[in-house]
Amino acid sequence: MKRLNFFFLSVLIVFSNCTSEQGKTVQIQDGIVKGETGKQIDLYLTRITPFGFSGTALVAKDGEILLNKGYGMAIESEGIPNSADTVLSTGSITKQFTAAAILKLEMPRTLTLGVVQ
Repeated sequence: MKRLNFFFLSVLIVFSNCTSEQGKTVQIQDGIVKGETGKQIDLYLTRITPFGFSGTALVAKDGEILLNKGYGMAIESEGIPNSADTVLSTGSITKQFTAAAILKLEMPRTLTLGVVQ
C-alpha cells in the first residue's frame, strides 16, 4: 500500500504493469472495483479522501477496467459527490505528461531536442 505514489492520484490513473489476477467485478455506488489491485487502490483512495483528495480514478490493464470510481465532492458547497461519470477539468496537468512523453522519446533518440542545422 505504501508503494503507491501520490503521482497516481491524478484525474486518470492507468496501471500498465500490474500483476494479473483473478477477481470478481464488484459494482459499487457509481463505480467498479475489480480484483485485488482494484481493491487496494480503492482502499487507499478512500482513506485519503478525508484529507482532501477529490477526483475520479480509472485503472485499466490490457483493456480490462480494474477500478472506475469517484472520490470526494464534485461540488462541495452543494454536497454533490464525484462519481465515475463526473467530468473534471484537467487544467494545466497535461503539460507535465507532454514533457515526460517528449523526454521519453528523446532517450532512445526517436526524437532530437535542439537546434536543427
